[in-house]
Amino acid sequence: MVCARATQVAAIVDHYGYWPMVRQVFVEGVVAPMRATDPNATALAEGMAAAPRVLDALEVIACEGHALDAACPGRADWHLLPILDCFALYAPGAALLAARPTLAAWLSAMRVLPAVRETAPGLEAFA
Repeated sequence: MVCARATQVAAIVDHYGYWPMVRQVFVEGVVAPMRATDPNATALAEGMAAAPRVLDALEVIACEGHALDAACPGRADWHLLPILDCFALYAPGAALLAARPTLAAWLSAMRVLPAVRETAPGLEAFA
């Protein structure tokens, strides 16, 4: 069950999460303003519209407590972390995530892990 769910998390992220949550929301909502460029409002809106479906699917998996477990992170945790971490840097993205309490708690727990704190790039890496 854990291996199947980990594969499912990776598939959700790769096929439905990365483009809207990183390329559209993070890049347009966070990186573009840092670079003093106008965000592509259409792309940003499309990403925000697509994100709830992805977050809902991941919340179901997080609630099961098998594949997403910050106390003992595995393949699914490490695959999902950078996507949600970037997405949540955009305030409206963080609000969407907060509406999924188990997934939001998972991200909070992952962010304090020593391996994450020691290797997290600062936002200046994207400027």
